[in-house]
Amino acid sequence: MNGSICPKCEKDIGVFSIMKAATPNRIKCPHCKAEVLYSNFPKLMLFLVGTFFVLSIISFIYIVRPTEFVFLIYVSLILVIGGVLEYGMAKYLRKNFELRLK
Repeated sequence: MNGSICPKCEKDIGVFSIMKAATPNRIKCPHCKAEVLYSNFPKLMLFLVGTFFVLSIISFIYIVRPTEFVFLIYVSLILVIGGVLEYGMAKYLRKNFELRLK
């Protein structure tokens, strides 16, 4: 399996192309602009990550009742954690799944 090489132009698509896409089926090759997607992507993974973020934001707003400063710190923390999770997910996709043309 090769989840990092574009099937059309045979160049590495890079991690940022995966991170930039909203979902794993909206990835575009930065070189030839071909739309590619990962075959057999586990949609449960996407659902769990999305659910985690929604529940964490809702729980923070309704349970903690933050001040403006605490809210800014919390949003910054969510963005950093989200970036790390997105990077890890992109590396996981590149290693374990195969790219194909859309």
